[in-house]
Amino acid sequence: MRASNHVLDLPYLEVGGELNLCFLNVPEQVAREGGTAVWGWRCLPEVGGLIEHQAGHCVWRSPDGVLWEITPQGVLCGDQAVVVRLPSRFIPDDAVRQRFEATGEIGLIGRYRPLHPSPKALKLCGFVQREHAALLDADIEKHRYWNKRVNDIAHQFGFHVDPLA
Repeated sequence: MRASNHVLDLPYLEVGGELNLCFLNVPEQVAREGGTAVWGWRCLPEVGGLIEHQAGHCVWRSPDGVLWEITPQGVLCGDQAVVVRLPSRFIPDDAVRQRFEATGEIGLIGRYRPLHPSPKALKLCGFVQREHAALLDADIEKHRYWNKRVNDIAHQFGFHVDPLA
């Protein structure tokens, strides 16, 4: 499936999938019920809705052609992990599948885009992308540097971003 910027709102269907493991859940659902896997981006607002994290993701297309979110997501609320089973916002893009097949890691596939019409929000996207890359590289000093830059801009909009490390 070709990339598009068209965001689809997908309903959640409980199938007993593993938390955050779309790349395992969807092939298992296809084997059980038929249909196909559709790769793309799950759209998640961040920094108070100023930017959107588009995370590599996989959803299920049922045999009747309906796209479904079947993977429960784990999110942090303070110090606690909470499981959410919610609809998702999704952009189909087969390039995500190609990158997953090349790397074997879906958690490394992500991008950011501004949701606010400010040049600062665009700059914030770049800083968050660098912060994420530093975290994946386990470079704590670089992560802290970029987290400070993220917070410098986020504060101008009245938000604070907690460091992950």
